[in-house]
Amino acid sequence: MGSIETHETLAGFNLIQTHYKQIGDHAIRADFIIPQSTFTGKRPVIVRFHGGGLITGDSLLMDWFPIWLLELAKKHDAVIISPNYRLLPESTSPEIFSDIEDFWTWLHSAAVTELLATSSTPTQLDLDRILTAGDSAGGLLSICVGLAHADEIRATTATYPCVNMASEYFRTPTSSEPLPDVPASTVDEYLTQMDRSAIRSSAFLPDRFDLMVAAIYYGGLGQFYEYGAEDAPRELRYPLEWLDRPDVKIPRGGIAIMHGLQDAIVPVQHSEKFVAKAREVTKGKTGGDKIVLTLREGDHGFDVEPPDPDQEWSIFDIVDIRDRGIFDITEDDRIDEFTSEPPLRDDDMTHLLYTPLPADLPTINKDLLILMAAYYGNIERYARLRRPNTWLVGELSCVVRGIYHNTMFAKWWTLQPGREPYQIEQAINARFIMNNDLSRITPETRCLPYCIWYPSFPHVTTCKELVRRVPSMKPAVARVCILRDYSEYWDELDADPDSNLMVDARQSPNPKYLRDLEARIPERGCRDLTNRQHYCIRPHAALFEYTTTFLYHNVWDNPDVYYEAGVPYNGRFACMAHVELSVCVSEELKKTAIEHIRENGGPFCLEEYYNSLGVIRHSTGSTES
Repeated sequence: MGSIETHETLAGFNLIQTHYKQIGDHAIRADFIIPQSTFTGKRPVIVRFHGGGLITGDSLLMDWFPIWLLELAKKHDAVIISPNYRLLPESTSPEIFSDIEDFWTWLHSAAVTELLATSSTPTQLDLDRILTAGDSAGGLLSICVGLAHADEIRATTATYPCVNMASEYFRTPTSSEPLPDVPASTVDEYLTQMDRSAIRSSAFLPDRFDLMVAAIYYGGLGQFYEYGAEDAPRELRYPLEWLDRPDVKIPRGGIAIMHGLQDAIVPVQHSEKFVAKAREVTKGKTGGDKIVLTLREGDHGFDVEPPDPDQEWSIFDIVDIRDRGIFDITEDDRIDEFTSEPPLRDDDMTHLLYTPLPADLPTINKDLLILMAAYYGNIERYARLRRPNTWLVGELSCVVRGIYHNTMFAKWWTLQPGREPYQIEQAINARFIMNNDLSRITPETRCLPYCIWYPSFPHVTTCKELVRRVPSMKPAVARVCILRDYSEYWDELDADPDSNLMVDARQSPNPKYLRDLEARIPERGCRDLTNRQHYCIRPHAALFEYTTTFLYHNVWDNPDVYYEAGVPYNGRFACMAHVELSVCVSEELKKTAIEHIRENGGPFCLEEYYNSLGVIRHSTGSTES
């Protein structure tokens, strides 16, 4: 234990260092970062896990330490406790989680109480008020701890977390350009000379940075994560699988995730998928109404630097605390210094979806109104309701869907100032291409779309000019040729086979396309686009607006966007069929559904209900006969 000369960022804090675990001759460190103040009571605790792809990093690597977390600790006299842990690939992921569990046990031990009581500035921890936090790989650990120890934690946060390590994204080379000067051989070369018996639990940049980059960009991180874990329980290491537990719990203050829309390291869709599933499985449970994903402009690590004063964002507007009361860390069950009154809630406010909005909206959660306005491309509603610079979970997918279906909405977006997410630019370009306008398309145009054949088709002359201007659009145009049966231009195009073209060709009534592609495969091969998110698109026969038979009691609270159904617009799904069904049903049927949900849980399945009516009628008819 002892003080060390610290980074200038830690000015105003006292630092206590110690070790929480010993493995042979190797000790694993934990750091206490304590605000310098006159506060004498028990201090709330922020447990922060560092990032680094589980390969590099340190609890005091200030280059990656989020400034807002330090500001939060100062504001509330909270102690930040940041542990190191064993690193891949010398150690295994089960060993990392063993370290985290041992740290958690140690944190609640008398040893920590004595350590802080005998320091130069005696400090007491309030272990009934713990907030977990983590960035990137640390975000994964924060969420895993939040799920495994939900009853011991007030709230969990994570920034751009690697929350879906089972994804093929971490097992296959990325389609993005790799970072410079990091060859694909980096991982193999490191493994060849690595001492598997060695232990690493700390690495300051640039140490192991190239190894981390190579593992992420060339698909090795997933293999590192699974190595040596064959017999270890999976659910503790895979949060999406933990959510399948029938007894799943989350901290009573909820889970708040922040993610940059332009994240090139961890796809934002991973956080969207986790939040959607977490909301679904915790409906009606403690904390289930406090699961939030806030999307911000920026790449991986967007929150490390101090905020730009012109942006005027802070931790409070990032997680929208004043509206939601997300955290549960201070004595009044809010993270801020005042007692936040929750917004008024109505058991059923769906009438606002299909009636003109009043001049003065009631004080309600407006998330569903925003999502549906974006989904339909309703300019007037969306412009009035949206929260600039802050994105709801699923909002971007709804905006993309709205642009694809509404040219006026697409045009409105072109008039919006500032840098918008590239997915919106893709959707705008797609809508205009399908309208046969190429005025925005040049060889230098970025954010080119793949899906340019739904809900309408460009003219064949538009396709020809598009390929002439941007040859890389040939795979997309080739699909248009098959789906629209532009057979003459197909011959001229001479497209290379790929997995998507093969699917469409097999379903085409014109056998020419399949015959041509099969003839080209022996010489050119067939490009597999199965795991490329940008190229994720269903066969044209399956492109339609999905409906559902699941009726929910109230879609107003925790509105969800379905990511597993609908049309994937350049890899982004958006389906709001459950909301549309809720609007359609009669009050009588809704009452039946509510009674069923109260007795049996939700949702209410119309398919089962209609089948039961048929059984009842058949039974009644048999009796009468």
